[in-house]
Amino acid sequence: MIVLGIKLGMKPKDAISKVKTLSDVEGLCVSFANSHDSSDPVLAVKEFLNEEPYKAEDIEKITEESLTSILGNSPTSLAVLRAAKHFKLFQVLQMKGLLGSICRD
Repeated sequence: MIVLGIKLGMKPKDAISKVKTLSDVEGLCVSFANSHDSSDPVLAVKEFLNEEPYKAEDIEKITEESLTSILGNSPTSLAVLRAAKHFKLFQVLQMKGLLGSICRD
């Protein structure tokens, strides 16, 4: 969600400190869709996130911070970071229900 917030115009430091859940970027997704004559907030995800996995370095370049500093004191997240080589942000948002249900009519 942090990467999506940044891609939608948030400053990296603001996104890192403020974006914790999908609802934190929902308004930005809706605004983006409206500015593109659409009512589909998923348009932002399709526009800004790659379906291909991101490497940690890719995310760090976008956030301008190391993933370790972003994840801070979360032992579970840090364990995932040590084990993972790629991160599927598009699929994570899909699993969280964004693709298909961010804004139900």
